[in-house]
Amino acid sequence: MHWEERATITRFEGQFDTGGPEETQALGARLGRSLKGGEIVALFGELGSGKTTFIRGLARGLGVRDLSQVKSPSYTLVLSYPGPLPLLHLDAYFMHSPDDVDLCGMEEFLLERGVVAVEWAERVSSRLPAGTISVEMRHTGLDRRGIRIAVLEV
Repeated sequence: MHWEERATITRFEGQFDTGGPEETQALGARLGRSLKGGEIVALFGELGSGKTTFIRGLARGLGVRDLSQVKSPSYTLVLSYPGPLPLLHLDAYFMHSPDDVDLCGMEEFLLERGVVAVEWAERVSSRLPAGTISVEMRHTGLDRRGIRIAVLEV
């Protein structure tokens, strides 16, 4: 299914193809607009597959005002973006253990009805609860991405 074929993502499920960063961001924004707060969005995919680009769109859909601040938190591990639904952006790439995710304040953020996005979620997948929204990204061409969105049943 091409990303343009659905007005909104309602059950967080589907296979999408995007033809560049703008389409990847637009898909992330659609997901963001459908969230209510308290969700975890786990992004899986190799280096350069568009995880941060997708999260920039997610932030836009959540109403984050300053999208220029949305960047990969690789060396800081955690970034927070204010908005009507605030976004906590985690990068698990340099975490030494899945337990390190607990040190990032994820649970407190969820209790405040924020949304948590986790890049490199495969490194902490054992700590992701059922109901986590899984976004699997892969290269399918020069600027093309295959993106699968599903709910983890763990």
